[in-house]
Amino acid sequence: MEKNEFNTELHKYLCQFCRKNYVTKQCDFPDGRWRLCGHPLSKIHADMANIPMSGLSTCDNYMCNECATNITKGIDFCPTCMKKIQLICNRM
Repeated sequence: MEKNEFNTELHKYLCQFCRKNYVTKQCDFPDGRWRLCGHPLSKIHADMANIPMSGLSTCDNYMCNECATNITKGIDFCPTCMKKIQLICNRM
């Protein structure tokens, strides 16, 4: 599932963290892995045919608005990834 195509079906599931509220977001914290996505057939051009699309993979944990930490517009981290950031900052 692409970030821009957030599945509205997910709104019926409970947050992975609080288990009280419904899912509204996915975590955007980069997990350090690259993924190959391929080209959407409807958008492929001759000059793109031999270049695989790739992107940095993200955590993608499902969470509600209350459990999410908003970093900037459209970027939210889950509680697990926020703990990772705190551990890194505490080591500096």
